[in-house]
Amino acid sequence: YVEVLKRDPENSHALGGKGNILRAMKKYDDAIESLNESIKIDPENYWTYTIKFWTYEDMKNYQDAINFENTMLEKFPNEEKNILNLLMGFYKARGNEIKVKEYNEKIQKLEDLK
Repeated sequence: YVEVLKRDPENSHALGGKGNILRAMKKYDDAIESLNESIKIDPENYWTYTIKFWTYEDMKNYQDAINFENTMLEKFPNEEKNILNLLMGFYKARGNEIKVKEYNEKIQKLEDLK
């Protein structure tokens, strides 16, 4: 993608691909930046929106993932994958809340022992 972007810095597909690679490398802030640039250039590219959604999930930023999925639902109302993304976002956030609850219960047990 780097070579394509050297020749054509506004190639939205290359920016989206770069964002996906950065996501895989866990360089989330850079990934979001590249994906935002891609979306700005080609706001109709559903694939780029999906990668941005996954990036928020990978960051465990579930609230932003769900909010962004709502944006996707408005922008692409007939895209069936939206529902799957939203359900997965809620599922992952729910799982996270359960872990927090378990953690808090363990802390409470430790406090009770004092």
